[in-house]
Amino acid sequence: MVNSDKFLWVWLVTLIAIFALDCFVFFREMARPQLMGAIFAATGVGFAAVLAQMRRLWHEKFMTQTLIALLPVLGPTEIKNVVMQLLATLGKK
Repeated sequence: MVNSDKFLWVWLVTLIAIFALDCFVFFREMARPQLMGAIFAATGVGFAAVLAQMRRLWHEKFMTQTLIALLPVLGPTEIKNVVMQLLATLGKK
């Protein structure tokens, strides 16, 4: 689990670096608006989508870790109910 935490932080730092680079280019090349549009079209829209996906994955990771932590104290009936609920949730997606 620690490796996945590091991986998520690396991605977040990379996204922040790309955003900072976009801002730097924006302020440096303000006289050429066609270049600005191309840069932000290439990275800006994807940036928001990647952040939303990372948030969803981080939430799923937390829920999975919580479930794994609870499994040793659950009885067979509770485990079956949890698995059935997870399958129902996956079926909705």
